[in-house]
Amino acid sequence: MKSTMQKQCTMKRANIFIVLYVLTLVFQGQDAYQNLVIPNVTKATQSSTWKTHVANRAVDGQPWKLRMDEGSCSHTADGEDTAWLQIQLDKVYNVKEVKFWYRNDRRTELRDTSRLHYYSMYYVDPTGNKLIRCYKDQTPYNETIPMPSTVSCKGETASIQFYNRHPTHDDDSEVYLEIYEVEIYGCGKNRYGENCSSCSDKCSKYDVVNGCVSCSEHFTGNECQLCQPGYTEEDCGSSCKVGWYGQNCSMECSTHCLNNATCDTVSGTCPRGCSPGYRGSKCIDECPIGTYGFWCNQTCDNCLDNKCNAISGVCESGCNDGWIGNKCEQDGRSTGPSLIEIAIGMATTALCICCFLVIFVIFVICYMNHKRRVSGIGNVTQNPYEGPSSADVPTANVFNLPVKIQTENSMYDELAFEDEYQN
Repeated sequence: MKSTMQKQCTMKRANIFIVLYVLTLVFQGQDAYQNLVIPNVTKATQSSTWKTHVANRAVDGQPWKLRMDEGSCSHTADGEDTAWLQIQLDKVYNVKEVKFWYRNDRRTELRDTSRLHYYSMYYVDPTGNKLIRCYKDQTPYNETIPMPSTVSCKGETASIQFYNRHPTHDDDSEVYLEIYEVEIYGCGKNRYGENCSSCSDKCSKYDVVNGCVSCSEHFTGNECQLCQPGYTEEDCGSSCKVGWYGQNCSMECSTHCLNNATCDTVSGTCPRGCSPGYRGSKCIDECPIGTYGFWCNQTCDNCLDNKCNAISGVCESGCNDGWIGNKCEQDGRSTGPSLIEIAIGMATTALCICCFLVIFVIFVICYMNHKRRVSGIGNVTQNPYEGPSSADVPTANVFNLPVKIQTENSMYDELAFEDEYQN
């Protein structure tokens, strides 16, 4: 009688669990992640087996059967210092989380999960066939692990593994795993989100919750639908033409890069800085009012209204009172000579120097002419046979007779003639 009543209570409890489980699936609807475990398709293996409690019982699709005597639980054998259970899906999926049930027939909740404490969960990386840990339990032995437990284990995989090497105080050095049911939730490969939307074929890496997290080369955007800055064309394989930059090469470089340099095709930055009058990495911002020149680091303090040409610094509206010059850099209140006065003084000095030089040249010419005339007159002598003459006789050459210039040779000639005449 007692045994019959216990069986009836067990059946009622199982029926209630089934109803709640089905309602949960219904309310999750199409927006729920898929349960990737398929009974009779998904396989399971374990490190050892206690009696008839084989690993495949953990994926039989009956999470409401949580007692040993209900024949739906996996259990590792005695005498082991490590224990593991591995679930093998039919193909690679984009896994989000793992939900599982542990036994609940050891009289108290604390004892029910006592052999599970400090377990680890891994998924197998299909590219390198190596285990990657996605969860490590840190629940102390004096606390209960809530059941069912849902553990985040995000990764692209076809295999999930439970692993434990921590024995309880009651089991000496022996380690057990007693997992009754496992459900693995996620989406198919290259899909993400609660409705398992398809990822773009341009996505190189994706997250089961957030979608694409890494795009193929030269692509960007939430769905990898855009070209990275600096590239264009449908396959994003062509660099921007000279003078253009940005996403899809849609922006034109500034014309104010220093020395007409071409801007960077990705960022639009001018490589050597800006021409005078402009600032910023892209050289598209004019100097603020009151500044000019390279990097706008010069000020037009004395310009009227503090305004000047951003390139040259010329005060185009004039100067404040007391200042003069193109850039209003000269103090007009100064007692010293102005630029005009200095220029006039220099011109006057130059004119005086020129006049002095002209007079000096004229004097030298006159002096030289006078000296030549004096030298010519001193060389003329009187002929001794022409009779007495006097320097004061003005008619000595009245008939314009040729003057005989006596030289040393002519004197000898005359003496020779005189001797011959006397003989």
